[in-house]
Amino acid sequence: MSTGRGMWSRELVARPRRAILPGTEPFIHGLARLLAAVGSPEGEEISFVTDAEQGAKVETMLLRGILAESRGEIERALRTFVRAAELAPQHGPARLHLGRVLGLLGNYHEAEATLKAAIRLDPGAVEPRFVLADVLSRADRLTDAIAALRDAVQLQPARLVGHLRLAELLATAGRLDEACACLERAHARLPDQGLVLEKLAELRLRLGDLEGVVAALREQVRVQPGRERPYVNLAIFALASRDHETATRSVDALLERRPESWRGLYLRSMLNDLAEQDTRALSDMSAALRCAPPGWQPSADLAALTSRARARQRPPGVDSLRVRATRGQRYRDRRPGVAARAPRPGGRARGGSGYARP
Repeated sequence: MSTGRGMWSRELVARPRRAILPGTEPFIHGLARLLAAVGSPEGEEISFVTDAEQGAKVETMLLRGILAESRGEIERALRTFVRAAELAPQHGPARLHLGRVLGLLGNYHEAEATLKAAIRLDPGAVEPRFVLADVLSRADRLTDAIAALRDAVQLQPARLVGHLRLAELLATAGRLDEACACLERAHARLPDQGLVLEKLAELRLRLGDLEGVVAALREQVRVQPGRERPYVNLAIFALASRDHETATRSVDALLERRPESWRGLYLRSMLNDLAEQDTRALSDMSAALRCAPPGWQPSADLAALTSRARARQRPPGVDSLRVRATRGQRYRDRRPGVAARAPRPGGRARGGSGYARP
C-alpha cells in the first residue's frame, strides 16, 4: 500500500462530499499551500474539491491564485485574483493579493489604488501596508514607502520585520541617523532580537562610527551568546578600532564555548602575531587549518606569519641595515685608508658584502 503525501491527498479528493465538513476549509487551504510549496500538483485537486463542495467562494479562488503564483503562472494568478475581487468587492484579502501581483507585474499605479482600497476595507490590517510600502519602493517613491511602513510599525510594534524594513528604507534614502534611531527603538522594544543589533552595527559602520559598531556587537554577544558570528564580528571591528583588549576577550569567549572554531583560532593567531607571540600564532594558525572546511587555505597568511617570526629572530639591526643598503646609500668603512663603497643594485658592494662593516 502506497503511503506519503500523494496517497494522503488522493484519499481526501476521493472522499464523498459530505466528508468535507463546514469549518474545515482553513485546514484544507493550509494543506494545499503546503503541497504547492513542495511542488505537488495535488494542491490544485484539493482546491477543486473545496470549490465543488463549498461553491464559488472567494477563499477558494484566492487559493487557486496562490497555487498558480507558486508555479510561476503570474498572469493566471492575476486573472484569478481579479475574479475574486469582482466576486467579493468588500473582501480585503482579495484586494491585498490583487494589489501584490499588480505590483510584481510593474503596474504600480493600479497596485497602489488596490492596496489602499484594502486598507480602507480593514483599517487595522498591517499586511496591506507592508505590501504597499514594497510597491512604492519599487516605484522609487521612498518617502511614501517610509510613511506606509511607519503606519505598519505603529499598528504592530512587536513585528520585527517591520522595524528592519523601515530601517532599510531609511538607509536607502540616505537617512542613516534616522535608520539607526529606528533600530535603537526596535532594540528597546525587542531586546532579545540579535538581528536588530547586527543591522545597527552595519549602519554604524556606514557612518564611520567604529565605537558604535563595537558597542552594538558587544550587546549582540550578550543577547546571543550561543552564536559564533557576533563574537567574530566584534573581534574584527575591535581590531579595526585598535581595541585589542576587547578583541582578545571576544575571541577567548568564543573559543571557550567552541574550542574548534576555526574562525576563532584564526583571529587568535592574528592577535598573537600582533603581540609578537610567534609560537602561539603559528600554533593557532595550524589548528585553524585543521578545523577549517577544505576550501579555506590561508597559505599567504601562514607564509606571512612564518616570515615575521623569522624576522623577529634575527639579530637586532640586520634588517634595517639591509633596507638602507638596498636604497643605494653610501657607506664608509671606519678603518683608515679604506675608500667609500656604494652597493650595487643587487645590494652588494664591489669587493664587499653590501652591509656596513663594524
